[in-house]
Amino acid sequence: METCNEWYEGIHRRIGTLQKRWSPAGWRRYKLSLFMRVARRVADFSTECQECRDFRNKMTDLSEKLTHSPQVTRREYRSYLTTFKKVIKHLRRKHGLVEDKQYIKRFVSIGVAFGLSLIVFGYLLTNIGITLLVFSVTLPALFVRVIFGYAVGHLLDRRAKKQGRVI
Repeated sequence: METCNEWYEGIHRRIGTLQKRWSPAGWRRYKLSLFMRVARRVADFSTECQECRDFRNKMTDLSEKLTHSPQVTRREYRSYLTTFKKVIKHLRRKHGLVEDKQYIKRFVSIGVAFGLSLIVFGYLLTNIGITLLVFSVTLPALFVRVIFGYAVGHLLDRRAKKQGRVI
């Protein structure tokens, strides 16, 4: 466990020096704040998971490349993002972690889809001649579904945060 903390502290120091040298745009482009959170989770799970131990080595290489050469080619940037996405995918699938506000995004989009489908259905009813029903049902339904989706997503995100499953 001690070596995991030492590894994370080394990553934290390397990325911390980048924060001082890089602009906020570069910081966002490389998703370094997410990189730090993912590194913390990989360090936590590396004691019992072989894939996480392998990802530790890959993340060390990524952080060293970023530290030593701030200008990377397009190919290196793509490989950085690919490796980073593989790590996140592993954490989500094998360890049951979720990203921040994942449920809100999912349920709001489902609410918008159902609300828009009701609006389309309402316009079909308009062609039949039921105009009053269309305006009284479809537009409020869109807002209600979006608000309901946000509320459900917020509750699920809060529960995941309490359980410590957020990356």
